[in-house]
Amino acid sequence: MGKRRWKCWLAFMLAAAMLVAGAESMPQKRALAEESVNEKTIHTRRNVRRSGLAAKQHSSIICAAPESRSMNANVVKIDASNLYGSNGGVFQGWGTSLCWFGNRIGASEKTSNEAAKFLCNQEEGLGLNIIRFNIGGGDDPSHDHITRTDSKMPGYWGSYDAATGTFTYDYAKDERQRNVLQKMLIENKDLILEAFSNSPPYFMTESGCTSGSESGGDNLKADQYDAFADYLAKVVKYYRDSYGVNFTSIEPMNENGWSIERNGQKQEGCSFAYGESQSKMILAMQKAMENNGLQDLILAGCDQSSASETNSCLDNLSQDALNALERIDTHTYSVAGKAKLSEKAKGLSKNLWMSESDGNDKAGTSAGEMTAGLGLAARIGGDMNKLQPSAWILWQAIGSYCGKEPFDGNSDPASLNQSELDRNGFWGLSYADMDKEEVVLTKKYYAMGQYTRYIRQGDSMIVGDDQNTVSYDKNNNELKIVVYNTSNQAKSMNYDLTGFQWKNPLVKVVRTSGDMKTGENWKLNQPLSCSNDGFQAELAPNSVTTFIVKEPAADGGDYPAAGPTQTPGGDGGDKTGDKDKNPIVKIPAKPKKVTSVKAGKITKNKVTLTWKKQAKVTGYKVAYSTSKKKLAKIKNGKVKAVAGTKVCTATKNKVTLKKLKKKTTYYMKVCAYQTGEGGSISGNYSAVKKVKTKKK
Repeated sequence: MGKRRWKCWLAFMLAAAMLVAGAESMPQKRALAEESVNEKTIHTRRNVRRSGLAAKQHSSIICAAPESRSMNANVVKIDASNLYGSNGGVFQGWGTSLCWFGNRIGASEKTSNEAAKFLCNQEEGLGLNIIRFNIGGGDDPSHDHITRTDSKMPGYWGSYDAATGTFTYDYAKDERQRNVLQKMLIENKDLILEAFSNSPPYFMTESGCTSGSESGGDNLKADQYDAFADYLAKVVKYYRDSYGVNFTSIEPMNENGWSIERNGQKQEGCSFAYGESQSKMILAMQKAMENNGLQDLILAGCDQSSASETNSCLDNLSQDALNALERIDTHTYSVAGKAKLSEKAKGLSKNLWMSESDGNDKAGTSAGEMTAGLGLAARIGGDMNKLQPSAWILWQAIGSYCGKEPFDGNSDPASLNQSELDRNGFWGLSYADMDKEEVVLTKKYYAMGQYTRYIRQGDSMIVGDDQNTVSYDKNNNELKIVVYNTSNQAKSMNYDLTGFQWKNPLVKVVRTSGDMKTGENWKLNQPLSCSNDGFQAELAPNSVTTFIVKEPAADGGDYPAAGPTQTPGGDGGDKTGDKDKNPIVKIPAKPKKVTSVKAGKITKNKVTLTWKKQAKVTGYKVAYSTSKKKLAKIKNGKVKAVAGTKVCTATKNKVTLKKLKKKTTYYMKVCAYQTGEGGSISGNYSAVKKVKTKKK
């Protein structure tokens, strides 16, 4: 072989070797590229500065200024000016529907009380503040096709005369769902309530059945629109006048495509075709609300199965119907159309709720009992940041039941297993063991609590991404970030908070991970200081974490109370909150409500207050104002003054308030607080004490 030919051959072989090596490395390069793309951030960028501050273990949270952030971490910039488009960015809350679990568990006082506490209690439970109440149509008494134990919803009619087409009302019906609602109102008297319907009474339908038409098309008789709307309005009015239950909105329609063949064994349902039928129903509902003195309620719609279908509903409404619709409600059982509906709602200047969603979602990598919870977190994150609603409402918080005794002529499984449900995905957050009359909590329940216990009504929602859901509480200068990690490896995150105004901010860390026996359920980790510009965090594998960034209060700050204590059913697990399972931080015990507040010596500019002494508390907080309304803004668990109020600290059960205005009425209340290694927690405030200073 000649010298020239030898060089050509050598060059060819070297090029071939390089191509082979490149081909062999392509999967790895592609995987790295895909990982980079999947690591979505809020205003994403990569920080190329090197750092020696990488987290050493999954349980550690490291705060750092931006210049010391790890080059391997995702940088997430939180832009406080980039708010959700709905409701001016102000969040209205989290919720669930009582249909159908209220109808199933409401006969048991014990189960109803547990459900109300676990779901609506603001301190020990999820703190849900929105409840959707179903006004059942009531099927033909001769029908027995529904096989579920929970979904045979009673109608509010007593008798029907087919000859005259008239019926009588029986408002005592549906006592089980009503019982659960009333217990929820005890846990939170300020619940936002929406009345909604799945179907009219059977005698108003074309098919004579509340499960839908024969074909899946319109099922409300053409001459029954006004009668059906009046039926809904009269029930809402009766609840207001007779039970003291005040609904804030009415939604007369729910999804499309209901047929007896498809849904006969499952539930009530009634389709309204896009355009004329849906417009006619909305206008009939508006008229019925006016006729029954319910003009102050919000008329909502269209509650279609997906954002895409709700877009179609809005596109086909008459102008009068669109004007009458005061809020858009949508379900999100598919991912399509969320961003488009968000923009449409903004363009129409209408509020937007995500009024129903759930599923047997699964996510995570070998996630075990976190599988269902991570699936829910991914659903919430996608809905919140693409749809940007002012409320997010789960379908049924209790989605399954077990028990040996039949109910409403149907049967449930004899038993259920929490671990199996969490591993395999399931509808709901918990299940009810009707033999034991108890609600059994799951890891999916605790995953949702990572959102609902911290992002609260009144927060400003900041646009994030599917992984990060973000809110800001301007009254308390608190930033909340809820983030999930579906990898079985730890993940580093850098949060750039440039633009927020804090002095020596504190990052509180609350996490759910692992299983019910040995894992974390709203576990409060050790709080750490961080730079005013941001912090770095390492997310535990298969976890949902909440970061609360705030300036520490003078007494050390207020930690949320520990979650509900319960032995998980079906697996013999340890009690939630067992201090041996959570050794990092000991959460202080919550003090009792202060009682027996009395005014002692009163002068023109001083008032001495006393109250019943409590044992083992650090001190007391006294809040006072000349406005009872402003004082009411300082809620239980809050110890910071708001505009028009003052708060002072006392170490004993007595305080003298000075520099008051003469001949002025003051409103005062007192709470106890306890500090510990994990921070501070406050008890409930006393009843308000009214005191008037003297003239001289």
